[in-house]
Amino acid sequence: MRVPGDSARKGLFRVAPVIFPRAEGIGQINSVISCIHFPGMKKSLSAFLFLLVILAACRKNDTQSSDALGSWKLIQVYDKNTNTVILAPSSSNIDVVLTFLGTKTFAGHTLRNSISNGTYQQNGREIIFKGFSMTKIAEEEWGGSFLSVLTACSLQSTAACSPSIISMQGNLMTIRTSLRYDVTLKKI
Repeated sequence: MRVPGDSARKGLFRVAPVIFPRAEGIGQINSVISCIHFPGMKKSLSAFLFLLVILAACRKNDTQSSDALGSWKLIQVYDKNTNTVILAPSSSNIDVVLTFLGTKTFAGHTLRNSISNGTYQQNGREIIFKGFSMTKIAEEEWGGSFLSVLTACSLQSTAACSPSIISMQGNLMTIRTSLRYDVTLKKI
């Protein structure tokens, strides 16, 4: 609806009177209510709603080091060379554990060795396990594959190592390396 005299004014909005029919039983007066019209509003609102849907659909892709804090037990190792999943030995009565402590440090243990004084560097989903101290008892396949993930950078032949990729979904953490093994851990 056009308001007299509004053709010269092209602002952000215009006011147009709307007349509603007589309301029976409430009164005998016709109501005049002003309605605000925003030119181009449909396009702006559509763009805003589209953006809102896109943002809502986006999931958190960045894993923060604070998300990893706590203890995690090894539940499976994926061997890329043989395309097989390795599970914990049935004879084992202890878990392989990795504990992320505050200030970019970690500790843990395998079935045979203790790990202490570990440090790591994390940038989003990329993680590099740096040096750590460990007892020196020969490992079996389960513990050895886990240790190869922790030493992935020192085992790479390039000067600048390719970082491992850490991803989390619920109470599961997966660490993917550019080497032979990837591991999946469960929060304990």
